[in-house]
Amino acid sequence: MRTTIKICTIIFLLTSILSCKKETPLVSNCGEEYYYYNDQKIYLYVSRQKITVGFYDTMTFQEIQNILDNYTFLKPLNENLVIHNKKLAIPDLVENLTCNQINLGLVELKNNSKISYSNSYFMTKNDNYIIGLLGEFIVCLKDTSQVYELDSLASATKTIIIKQDKYHPCVYILSANKHSAGNALEMANYFYETGKFEWAEPNFLLKGILY
Repeated sequence: MRTTIKICTIIFLLTSILSCKKETPLVSNCGEEYYYYNDQKIYLYVSRQKITVGFYDTMTFQEIQNILDNYTFLKPLNENLVIHNKKLAIPDLVENLTCNQINLGLVELKNNSKISYSNSYFMTKNDNYIIGLLGEFIVCLKDTSQVYELDSLASATKTIIIKQDKYHPCVYILSANKHSAGNALEMANYFYETGKFEWAEPNFLLKGILY
């Protein structure tokens, strides 16, 4: 049942769109991140190849391109790296950026009033899946009668409840933007660690396995 939910909420992108270049360092020594899956921590490496950038409003490719062209740490944007219905762009990073330069770039993007979030891409440590962090996370309340607990946490963390799954009453999708207490990965972990949820996971862009 839970697998069905995840399949419905994860966006599958074609490998040809987000192809990995072997000559580019894919992961860095910028430290590890993790999220919880089946009560276990899944460890992630930060990718040095691309990032995700979310926008508040639906815009044309040209409008998005004009915004991102102002950032010298990003490569020129291709139209097939924009998902309009998700208000999302997936720009490539220029080569040889340091960890600090990537982090500063993400912060710089968040200073733009039209951008709602800017997040890293990751590679899973154990199976080499390439995944991009969106501005959403998904939770399942242990007790569906305690929706006030969810409301309280959302208010405290400045996250937004987008909707409840109509087939699975425990499941809610929330968004985390640059004004939230953390990104979608951090917020999923925080909600899970309260002990009030069966599970809480980021909504990832899933790209496949790197060999």
